[in-house]
Amino acid sequence: MIENMTDESIYEVYRRAVGHFPSGSIFVEVGCYYGKSVIFLAEEINRVGKNIKVFAVDTFDYKEGVKEKVDIYPDFLNNITEYLNIIVPFKVPSILAGHKFGWEADFVFIDANHEFESVLMDILIWKRVVKRGGWIGGHDYNDDGVRRAVNTVFRLLERDVEVIKTDSWLVKL
Repeated sequence: MIENMTDESIYEVYRRAVGHFPSGSIFVEVGCYYGKSVIFLAEEINRVGKNIKVFAVDTFDYKEGVKEKVDIYPDFLNNITEYLNIIVPFKVPSILAGHKFGWEADFVFIDANHEFESVLMDILIWKRVVKRGGWIGGHDYNDDGVRRAVNTVFRLLERDVEVIKTDSWLVKL
């Protein structure tokens, strides 16, 4: 079993995204941990028979309940082996990945650091990568830092934030 804190709200957002966007689309998951949610996304893509690439961005150096950095990248790679035709791992900090990302994304989902400043930077960086008509979303909207960052950015842009099952958020750009 993959250690993870994924919940149904993420799955709901992923089902919608896979159903909405066509083959050839590019998705990004920022904050992958051991890979449970990105594997669900890959399985959903396979299930509907679309050709969608998913870039999995994470430092892979965090483990719940452990203060020092722990390299979980080998575990992540082992978990996603079956889906390497869909999932492209990016072992790099989110901000750097967002700056260097060489494609326009149709959909970006942020579930990394939950501190206000980190979420704010993730949204500002990754929002620039999303195509016009694309979606940006994330998890843990019920966390104060996440909610404040999401509301700060998208109120200024006069964009509606849809909350899914109280825990995930989605904005159509």
